[in-house]
Amino acid sequence: MLARYARFIMGIMTALAGVVSLAMTLPSEQAVPAAGEGSAVPHCWSIAIHGGSGTIGREESTELRAEYLAALSAALKVGADRLASGGDALEVCEAVVMVLEDDPHFNAGRGAAFTAAGTHELDASIMDGSSLRCGAVAGVRTVRHPVSLARAVMERLDHVLLVGDGAEAFADTTTLERVPNSFFSTERRRRMLDDALRERARKESAAHTGAAGKGTVGCVALDTHGHLAAATSTGGLTAKRYGRVGDSPIIGAGNFASSVCAVSCTGTGEQFIRHSVARMIAARMELLGESSVEAARYLVGQTLNPDDGGVIVVDAQGRVALVYSSEGMNRGAADCHGRFEVGVFEECAGVRTAAAPRAASAPTRTGLNGTLLCIGGGLDEKNEPVLRRFCELASSAAAATVQPRILIATAASGDQDGECLNIVGGIKSFCPGVVIDTMTRELPTDESVRLIDAADGIFFTGGDQKRITQRYRPEGIDTPECAALRRLLARGGVIAGTSAGDAMMGETMFLTGSSAEALGVGSKTGPQVGPGMALQPWVLTDSHFMERHRIGRLIAALSQSGTRIGIGVSENGCVEFDLSQGTARGIGVVPSLLVEGIGSVGDAVTAQLLQQGAVVDLVDRVRAPRRSFAAAPDTPRIAIDPGASRAASKGCERALYDTALANPGTVARLDLDGWWVEAWVDGAGGSGGLCLRVGSFEANQGL
Repeated sequence: MLARYARFIMGIMTALAGVVSLAMTLPSEQAVPAAGEGSAVPHCWSIAIHGGSGTIGREESTELRAEYLAALSAALKVGADRLASGGDALEVCEAVVMVLEDDPHFNAGRGAAFTAAGTHELDASIMDGSSLRCGAVAGVRTVRHPVSLARAVMERLDHVLLVGDGAEAFADTTTLERVPNSFFSTERRRRMLDDALRERARKESAAHTGAAGKGTVGCVALDTHGHLAAATSTGGLTAKRYGRVGDSPIIGAGNFASSVCAVSCTGTGEQFIRHSVARMIAARMELLGESSVEAARYLVGQTLNPDDGGVIVVDAQGRVALVYSSEGMNRGAADCHGRFEVGVFEECAGVRTAAAPRAASAPTRTGLNGTLLCIGGGLDEKNEPVLRRFCELASSAAAATVQPRILIATAASGDQDGECLNIVGGIKSFCPGVVIDTMTRELPTDESVRLIDAADGIFFTGGDQKRITQRYRPEGIDTPECAALRRLLARGGVIAGTSAGDAMMGETMFLTGSSAEALGVGSKTGPQVGPGMALQPWVLTDSHFMERHRIGRLIAALSQSGTRIGIGVSENGCVEFDLSQGTARGIGVVPSLLVEGIGSVGDAVTAQLLQQGAVVDLVDRVRAPRRSFAAAPDTPRIAIDPGASRAASKGCERALYDTALANPGTVARLDLDGWWVEAWVDGAGGSGGLCLRVGSFEANQGL
């Protein structure tokens, strides 16, 4: 023991020296250069497009909807392919909008809406986020691609916006393709004009335009150099009069790009102009710290009127927001992580990085790989079996000729330096040739993804599990980092977590709550659970388990969430999940407790102490019918004294289980702060032979 402890302390000292050296010299194998500071690391590209809101109704034929999806896919593929090849965001936005302008399905370019006079007047704008350069045109009549004329304004003139005859005159000085105004006409748009004029005559209202006239096209993109750009183009409103101009050519209203985000809008232009929607989204992100989704939802849902339209946004981290209040919005999104999807109404077609949730009631081994190590906390010299196993798994995942690369993730809370040093010290002791990187919660997405993709193992430290999921899987939706974690497991890697890093592993995780609260003592809210990282589908895990007497809240949470199995992992304890086999194995020197049961609180449940080396088949256990138990047998009781203080009671829950197992035919009982737990050995045998029941003094009836 002394020798092991000495090695562990030496490891910490070595790690401390290494961390100091890292801070002073930033060796190349561990440096994570910031974007724009000489880094050659490419950003993850991302793109979103739209083809207008409210342009077709649900009653339209499935064939027409399929045509729209195919047209969106074709345009999106042009942009995705160019970005994947290192293309510039500004050029990509122009190219994609050109494709949409040439497609008669959309109200831009060919297929543009008719004015009341039976002609076409087209508007467009484009903006480079890195320089804030922008250009726009309005009332264009003979330029095939108004978006390209807008770019020419941006690059050749000191002006931003040209309109009507002035824009046409400027087009004369370019080599852009010119077409007769009739080029933009389609029979579908002519029918829309006729319908709108008849409706106008009937209502004598110049304001009514018809929902089918609100179409616009747009593209926003983040390239591999970290640059953002946006472009928007439209044919305007059907039957518009008096040279009306909407939001599409207005920088800050229908189109905007900066170093924070890129935005393109579609819908009722007057409303987007009144509220400067595109610029306000960027401002809320920059000044209030809102995400692209939060800012877009506020503007569309709280500022605009219902059915006014929608927006597409991509931010500097590559996150996409597609938000609309109309019945539908033609849209699509793609990124470097494999996402490629298009949609019109709620549903989307294509490939998503977010995995579909797996039902905990019927898990399968198919498609799962890699290993999880759930550590209950307490990182001291007793963790030698755990840290050694982590190093073994990371080494086996690494290529034969490459030293293992391990990533320490400190996403849970702001200050985890001490815990990181302990982990680094232990890993250095048992895997001296390992390369160690670190990943903070504030690290940009593209750099986090790069580090995860380069790792053979990742170790999440403790703190607050909600901060982990808010960074990597907010609202139960996979981010690019979460997709990278799944890729790590798919290639046979290992993910370990201690404390909060343990609790977040499953489909469901604990947010807060004590056993007393869960059982109705004091607060009546019960345990609070929410979506976890969904790295394994079978088990709800809880850490610091026996030390903090959490059996009550675990059983209550199983009943509340419908999860069949819960595992409580104590300090210096660890459970290894083999995802390909669907098994759990105890590897820590302190046993963990596996609880099986989704009945009501107060029902007896089976339990099993997972000692070091014990293996449980989770898939078979979940699929098997749940056995029910009567109340505790009428046999002698053995009371377990928790002690007068928390420090004296730390071992009493473990003593409860040991007493019950060592004394068949008796019931061991532990009373703690208004709640109690009973344990006894089931005469019929079963899962380790241990049965449990919990309840409270305050809500004793019925338990």
